[in-house]
Amino acid sequence: MKKSCVALVLLICIIALCGCSNDFVMTYHGTPLDSLTYESVDYNGGATTTYVFDFQNNVAKRRFFSPENETSAPDDWVVLKQFSEVEEKQLIDKLYTRGLFSIGKNYKTLLPIIDGGGWTLQIHYSNGKTKVSKGSNAQPTQVFANCAKAFFDLLEEGVLWSVPTEYYCPPNISYSFRVGYSSNSYVPFGARTNYQWNGFGSTGNDAYTANLNYDQPHQFVDGVDYTLVLFTSNYGTFNSYKRFSKCTVTCANFDPQLTNQNVVHSSGWFSQIYIDLQPNKIYVVRLDFSNGDFVEYTFNTKTTK
Repeated sequence: MKKSCVALVLLICIIALCGCSNDFVMTYHGTPLDSLTYESVDYNGGATTTYVFDFQNNVAKRRFFSPENETSAPDDWVVLKQFSEVEEKQLIDKLYTRGLFSIGKNYKTLLPIIDGGGWTLQIHYSNGKTKVSKGSNAQPTQVFANCAKAFFDLLEEGVLWSVPTEYYCPPNISYSFRVGYSSNSYVPFGARTNYQWNGFGSTGNDAYTANLNYDQPHQFVDGVDYTLVLFTSNYGTFNSYKRFSKCTVTCANFDPQLTNQNVVHSSGWFSQIYIDLQPNKIYVVRLDFSNGDFVEYTFNTKTTK
């Protein structure tokens, strides 16, 4: 009996820990949902935004209303997405796992707040019942923050809460170009090509086209030797990005076929590295992560006379 109790406690702890992770998802077996409506209002002016997730017709839509608008009437509904049955199930399972269906009925702050805002959440079930939760200058912050990521997975909008940039956008890396012992200031790369990050991504992009369309702020001059400096001291300074496990830098001719391509650097995590640059080349800096995610940045050394 004692061993069974210990095992039960351990199981509950594991479930609790997993429930804090946005990767862990439980299956919802409760009463089917007909729809979910979330409305927020800014007390300073009365601007109101309403989201509706219609699980009968599999559509997500949004409407905005501002009393300051001359017409004093809500905007038309904007259809954000017509989602599939699979996407519907994924959203509901994530919201269930992260606690949205278990929040309280009322949230109010005891602090004196001027203006602020309020919100209302309505969950309509197929058996005719409705769960209503409301808040005024207060909310279940952690639940909303976690569930916002579930909405972002579907719509690329957080709906309940803002979603941190590092959730959907891969990290950048600082770089500088050095001439002799002098270098310009460290800045993030501006031209991102292919990436896969946390389920979001863009692939099939061409580095040659990216460099044609990119207004590069650095000018290279014939006959001058340049060195690329890659720098990680600013990496993750304002966010919680995980470290990359590999950095690869490739070089190719500045032509549509990217001929004569070769690897000029390959390493794991570093503090600072130096790479001698060749003129009139396209460079791609690729960061790989242990879970298979990656991001590529590109620049060129096209010279002027």
